[in-house]
Amino acid sequence: MANFFALKNFTALSDLHPNMANLKIIGIVIGKTDVKGFPDRKS
Repeated sequence: MANFFALKNFTALSDLHPNMANLKIIGIVIGKTDVKGFPDRKS
């Protein structure tokens, strides 16, 4: 797995723009909260 990342070029998020092609964005979820809901007005 370490070799996979060693062979890739990284671009900072601030350097991304809409005209870039063939991008893969990988993220890690470091925390989450419970799902927030809204009451159904119809029932």
